[in-house]
Amino acid sequence: MQFICLALCGVIAVIVIISHIERRDLYDRLMSCDLEEYQRITERSEEAPRQESAHVRAIKKWRNMENGE
Repeated sequence: MQFICLALCGVIAVIVIISHIERRDLYDRLMSCDLEEYQRITERSEEAPRQESAHVRAIKKWRNMENGE
């Protein structure tokens, strides 16, 4: 019974993530005045480097302290 509940929660989480991504893309399409602007927006978002989160920085710092660096 617990396995079924966990599996369903996983499926729901995946559906929510996919719908969020699709909704954001649809919003970008609707707000663009033409195809060229939409392509510029999507190219910029794919090429832009993502900022490292504070959690990831803390883990890297902790691992460097552990290794004696």
